[in-house]
Amino acid sequence: MKQLVKVLKQADVRGKKQFLIECQGFVESPLDTAKIYELDIKEYKGKRTLNQNSYFWVFVKEIADKENGGYSTTQMREDLYCNLLVMAGAKFDFILATEEAVKELKKRFRAVKKVAETKVEGIPFIQYQVFFGSSTFNTKEMSHLIDVTLDYANEIGIATDYWREILK
Repeated sequence: MKQLVKVLKQADVRGKKQFLIECQGFVESPLDTAKIYELDIKEYKGKRTLNQNSYFWVFVKEIADKENGGYSTTQMREDLYCNLLVMAGAKFDFILATEEAVKELKKRFRAVKKVAETKVEGIPFIQYQVFFGSSTFNTKEMSHLIDVTLDYANEIGIATDYWREILK
């Protein structure tokens, strides 16, 4: 069972930590006080909202359109998205793969950018930069990506007041 909890009190009692917690949701069954349970405690970090994500992509299209004379292709928007992820310091990795592997990489990563071509023992390979993407971001990371995107849009002459209101 996975639960969100709030710590109401903590105390040292005879050298042992005791916590009084409040569950934020429904607990399926009472816990047996005679049993020992394993507890993994970590700070909760909320995910970005679906609305935030939808508006973000509309905004990315507007920026790509502006950069490309009023019209942008899916590839142009993907390239812009990769650049925004880099500017935001988002998580990425480099992978060396054959050209045929790019379809599989695109299934596994949100954005895939061709970086360089090389040969290993005479076999042609391509170095790809692969991004984990905003779908894996928590609220703080998504907010940072939005801030970077708003700043970039402002730099290229897009009015951002409307977008600042919608995306925040």
